[in-house]
Amino acid sequence: MSDQGRHRLQARSPWRAVLTLLAAMVVVAGLITGGRALLPLSNEPDPNVTGSASVSPSPTEETSASPSNAPTPRPSPTGVAQQTLLMQVRDDDGLAVDNVLLGSLLKPEQGTLVRVQPRLLVDLPGGPETVFEATAAGNDATLSQRALSPLLGVAIDATWTLDRLAFAGLVDSIGGIYLNIRGPIDFKAADGTTLLRLPAGIQKLDGPSAADYALTRQPGEAELARMARYAEVVRQILLALPSDPSRVELLLGSLGALSRVTLPVAEMSELLVRLRWHVDRGHLSHYDLPVSAVSVGAAKADRLNFVIAERRMQADFPQARLVPGPDVPVRVLVTNGTTRVGLASTARGPLEAANFVVVSGGSAARLGYTESVVLVSGATPGSAAWGAGVAKALGLPPSAVRVSGPVRTTANVSVILGANYRPASSPSPEPSLTAEASPSP
Repeated sequence: MSDQGRHRLQARSPWRAVLTLLAAMVVVAGLITGGRALLPLSNEPDPNVTGSASVSPSPTEETSASPSNAPTPRPSPTGVAQQTLLMQVRDDDGLAVDNVLLGSLLKPEQGTLVRVQPRLLVDLPGGPETVFEATAAGNDATLSQRALSPLLGVAIDATWTLDRLAFAGLVDSIGGIYLNIRGPIDFKAADGTTLLRLPAGIQKLDGPSAADYALTRQPGEAELARMARYAEVVRQILLALPSDPSRVELLLGSLGALSRVTLPVAEMSELLVRLRWHVDRGHLSHYDLPVSAVSVGAAKADRLNFVIAERRMQADFPQARLVPGPDVPVRVLVTNGTTRVGLASTARGPLEAANFVVVSGGSAARLGYTESVVLVSGATPGSAAWGAGVAKALGLPPSAVRVSGPVRTTANVSVILGANYRPASSPSPEPSLTAEASPSP
């Protein structure tokens, strides 16, 4: 209706004020009862997130799923009851600057979204340490999940990697997304030109605008701000997906080669519908992966806070934990307890030769260890044998194995290298990125 026609209608209606009041009451009621998508994504909004937005429902949003309509759980490809998905978007340089780890557990119902820092230090399988964003730069679609999974001790069933164009196409395929912008914000390119300008209030974003919103990092802006924006967009995408897996399958097939999925499309569609169900019901916990800032030469990176992360992963991914067995190697966290730069990297070769998976931990919480220590949990079956195997691989005496306590706080086995450790004559290659001088929890 035109503005002129609207004014004529209002002039003829003596009940205009009453109708206006009733409309306002309906809107408020909708926000309270049905507008769960208008609530901020973060349980505790990050004050550092500039232009933070909450998500509003699409006009075409489907009816919320009831418990009786919950998707029937299927065993995930890895055989675990809880299904997990790594969803990442690459920038124009091929780096995965936006990453979230999603989990779906139906009994008890639990959805999880973990925001993963692009500069997180990870170990390449059989190779050196690098930053997480670089793992998506090549043609191996599974490399990112194979680097992140042992670090967190969580089985990752699938990776969904999208380039900018595919991400924009995904948003357009669901009719766009709605965001409630808290304040007017401008997104600018490196040359200063404006990419996207968003006024305050509820705004509808098409695919290219959503890609700019999620991928652009403003000058001087904290990385957490971009991570939060991307998580908001992911949540709204999941909410707007069809509840019919066959329709999601068609949608995925339309995205082309710039969208890489490591699961068969039919299985991926069912996993996305499960995740949609959690978002629709408002049962999605979310947080930033706990890390500590470290220096890598002149560059900055993030190292996992292993103690906090272990508690988080156990609480939120209880049925997706990596349990050592015939197909799952023992995870060994290696930290440097001395001031000898690069010492921890020399342990990689002998440990991997003995079929252990190495997780780099940087420097120990304190330095000056004269003797190396191999820590295991006393309550974990088989841990004593794991510790003995690690000590043997590193050429350490059996007395180096110690029981750390009844509860595992990091990896399956934790090693603190001391001055008595003598690297093998042919150590593994030096890592491409290390943070040996930075303390690790």
